[in-house]
Formats: sequence, C-alpha cells, structure tokens
Amino acid sequence: MKPFRLAGLFICCLGSAHAELPATPAAWKSGQPMSQAAAAAGDNWWKVFNDAQLTKLIDEAKATYPGLQTTMARVEQARSAVRMARSGLLPRVTATGDLGRSRASDTIYDFSFGTLSNFGASAELSYEIDIWGRLRGQVNAARADENSAVADAYALGLVLAGEVARIHFALKSIDEEQAVLQDTLKLRHEALDMATARVNAGATNELDRVRAEAELATTEAEIAALVGPRAELENTLALALGKMASNFKQAPGKLPSVLPAIPKVVPSELVQRRPDVASAMRRVEAAQTRVGVARSAYFPKVTLGAGLGTQTSQTGKFFDRESETWSIGLRVSVPLFVGGQRKATVDAAKGVLKEVTGQYEEKVLIAFKEVESLMARLAAQQKQSDAQEHLQTAADAAAKLARQRYSEGITTYLEVIEAERTSLSARRALVQLRGQRLVTTVQLIQALGGGWSAAK
Repeated sequence: MKPFRLAGLFICCLGSAHAELPATPAAWKSGQPMSQAAAAAGDNWWKVFNDAQLTKLIDEAKATYPGLQTTMARVEQARSAVRMARSGLLPRVTATGDLGRSRASDTIYDFSFGTLSNFGASAELSYEIDIWGRLRGQVNAARADENSAVADAYALGLVLAGEVARIHFALKSIDEEQAVLQDTLKLRHEALDMATARVNAGATNELDRVRAEAELATTEAEIAALVGPRAELENTLALALGKMASNFKQAPGKLPSVLPAIPKVVPSELVQRRPDVASAMRRVEAAQTRVGVARSAYFPKVTLGAGLGTQTSQTGKFFDRESETWSIGLRVSVPLFVGGQRKATVDAAKGVLKEVTGQYEEKVLIAFKEVESLMARLAAQQKQSDAQEHLQTAADAAAKLARQRYSEGITTYLEVIEAERTSLSARRALVQLRGQRLVTTVQLIQALGGGWSAAK
C-alpha cells in the first residue's frame, strides 16, 4: 500500500466522529404558497419588490454599516488562517550566519586555546512528512472555518437588508395611514361645516355640531399619534445606514400595490439555502476534523532535515571546500508520557464537536419552524386582506349613504359618526395589513436564505 493511501486511511480513522444530519420533511405543513414561478433576484433579493428607494437604502446600508465591516474582517482573518495552515505542508528553510571571537580560561585546561575566531553561514531545511494527515487536517479545519465566516457575513448582510426593508415598509405604512387620516380630516371639516349650517338653519340641534367638532379633534389627535412612531422608525433606519439620526430624513412614500412572488423551495433544500445553517454545518466539519488532528498526537512525528553551510576561523578560507559543512537525516519523535495531555486534548475536541453539533441541529429546527410559521402567517394575512377589502368597500358605501341621509334630514348625525368611524377603521386596517404582508414576505425570504446557496 502506498504511503499516501495509508495516510488517507489513517486520517479517516482518526476523524471518525461524525454528526448525523437531522431528517428533513418531505413537504411543508402549511402547504406551498411559494409555488409561484418567480425566483428571488439572487443576492439582491430585495429587487423583487421593484422599489428603487428600498434598493438604494439597502445598498447604502451594506456599504456603511459598521457591523458588516467587522464581519468581513473576520472573513479575512479566517482566510489568513487557511494560508497559515497550508504553510505547514511546505518545507521550512532557515538561513543563519555566525561571526564571533572567544577565549577559554587557561586555568581549566593544561594548555591554552588562546583567542579563537568563528565565521560561519548555513542554510537548513526542515520538512514534516504528514503521514497521519495532521497537517492536512489543520488545513481542512481552517477551510471549514473560512466557509463558516463567509456564511456568517452573508447571514449578517441578510439580516441587515431585511431590517432595512422592514423599517422601510413600516414607514410607508405609517405614511399611508397618515394620508388616509388627512383625507378623513377633510371630510371632518366638511361635516362640521354641514352640521353648523344645519344648526344655523334650525334643521338640527347644537349636539350635532358639537359631535362634528369632537370627530374633527379625534382625527387630528390620531394624526399626531403617528408622528412619534414614525420618528422612531426613521431614527432606527438612520442607525442601520450608519448615519446620525439628527441629520437623517426619510421622505414619505407609498406601499407597493402588489406583493412579489416568493421562490419555490422544497424542504430538503432549506439547509443548503440558509447561511446561518450552512455556517453551523461548517463549524461541525471543522470540529470533526480537529478530533482527528487531536488523535494524531498519539502517532510519531516524522521530520526530514538537511543543512548546508561553511564554518572556519579564518576569513580567507570561508569559501574553501575544507570549510564546508552539511547534514541530512530523518527524525522520528513521539511523546511517551505527557501526563494525560493527549487524551484531554481529544476529549476537548470531542466536546467541541458535540457542542457545535447541537447548535447545528438547533439551527435546522429553528429554520423549519420559522418557514412554517411565516408561510402560515402569510396565508392567513392573504385571507384577512381579502375580507378586509370587502369590509372597506361596504363601510365606504355605508358612510357615503349615511352622509347623504343626514344631508337630507332623514337621520341624525350619530349615524354618520358610526358609519364614518367604521369606514376609517377599515381603511386604516387595510393599510396596516398591506404593510404587515410586505414585512412577512421579507421575513419569509430571509427565512428561506435570500439568494444564498451552499455552492457559495
């Protein structure tokens, strides 16, 4: 059997601790609302909303958010660790030079050495023959760490983009609510004018005018109540963009009228799409490999050494053949007694493997829970939205009819108040629901991994 095949066999045995992957379900419990034909726009998944303002905000956040820059620095550290590990597979060449004079004591020996000069230079080569795969295991573990760091960076970018999108749609939802209330405020002024005119004409009593004033003041208070939440969202968006809240202002806008289609993802693909799950899996792979590396300490370390140089006490003979020195040899070393250090190292590596395996399994469970919950929520919001649209249509018609009946003197202003309150509540609820559906869609795209794939 060839040495490298033997080494491969040993490293397989040394790294025999493996984590079992959790079984994935065959289908989603909440059905398949993701079966639309469209797919997310790769890494730029937010472009499916066709919102230029959102795209600009996310691009800006990714360029300036300090936390993302920190994560990318960790990726660079992991890549450097891979290069450091790979350097162990290459020979080490060391050059040394000696220049000195010395004199020994005349009272120790029966003769005098006098003053001695020493001039020398040498080059030494040292190469560890990786029979047991220890060095290759370190490289593989470092590569797994690098892949984990890359997945972590993508995961943070996914969270950042999702948070910006969530705040963006929440702001637009409040903006549309304010627009609805402003329209209602105009109606309240018209109603007050009508009630005042009817009171002056003796067609009704003062109570109707007072009620109209109260409804006008209520609408003004509802408009003012949205100012604080909008300011908080705007300041939170400034933080996500890495800007000072005092200098940031987000212009009002409208919610998209159509929800984007969600990419179809089968359950078995989820663990490959989620960057947080992929990162956890890479940490498991790194821990598995390090168990094997720890076990390799039980086996001898074989090192090839060679050296070539010159040494003399006379500078004129520095390059003479008689001053030449060389050496070559094979060194085998194995620790015989280290006080249980090797076993403790292996046990510690196994402990890390057990820990990261548990973390990976938890990530998988959380991923499926999030997707199932968000799909169920989105489906429920769709049904709720359909019912709310019917409610708004009916409430608007009832409010219009109540105003007409009041202007003709058929009914009291109390009927108008009740009808308009129902209409306003229905319109505000529909706007809020549209905003919630957009936020849920963002969260579902995040839960599905955005544009991530394991191939990255």
